[in-house]
Amino acid sequence: MPSFVLASPQEICTTLGKRLRAQRLNRGWSQQELATRAGMSVGTIRNIEHKGQATLETIVQLALILKLADDLKEVFEIKVHTIADIDRTLNTVRQRAPRKIKPRSDR
Repeated sequence: MPSFVLASPQEICTTLGKRLRAQRLNRGWSQQELATRAGMSVGTIRNIEHKGQATLETIVQLALILKLADDLKEVFEIKVHTIADIDRTLNTVRQRAPRKIKPRSDR
């Protein structure tokens, strides 16, 4: 599996669209059948497969239909590579941004 590290956003989207197509074909489904199962138009499926254009919600919905949702669990997950990463992850305390001072309107 090629790395996405040096790929452009469009290259990643196009690759994911091709993978979706391969998953659909592996199940023997037409674009129409996948669209019907997912409750979306054939044009949406076509755009994803050929152009890589989709919303995150659409991708998740298709992953559910194709029984690939578990493959999404590691997306954006914090990866720990060193002991320092573990310490930083465990000791991170959420800090709020400073409040903006509103101009006084009593004048």
